[in-house]
Amino acid sequence: MEEEKREGTLAKAEEMAEGLRKEGIERMRAVGKTAQQSVRGFVSGLSKTERFVIIFAIGIVIGYGVKLAARDTVTIGYDDYTLRTSEQSYDLVEMEQRLAEEQMADEGSESGEQGAAVVPAATCQ
Repeated sequence: MEEEKREGTLAKAEEMAEGLRKEGIERMRAVGKTAQQSVRGFVSGLSKTERFVIIFAIGIVIGYGVKLAARDTVTIGYDDYTLRTSEQSYDLVEMEQRLAEEQMADEGSESGEQGAAVVPAATCQ
């Protein structure tokens, strides 16, 4: 009896959630159409030159924002030494040595012998 009651309540809750979901989607569509109409009305009143200037200005603002966001993490060339080391940094030499040791251990356990050490061809510093 109590289980049937729970199932009925659950079904009602699911119906309400679906109704709210559909209502929210309809509201978002209405807001989107209104915003789209406003933008179209604004843009249609501009000449091609004015549109170009607006797009150019938006590009400059976005470019400057991306540059500010990447300033501390992306460097090219002589500024590399100024980077702060973080916990997400990877030591490629250490990773390469660990991988070589694991491969030797795997090969040694399979064949019963120890293989020759793997020498890296190049290192990044």
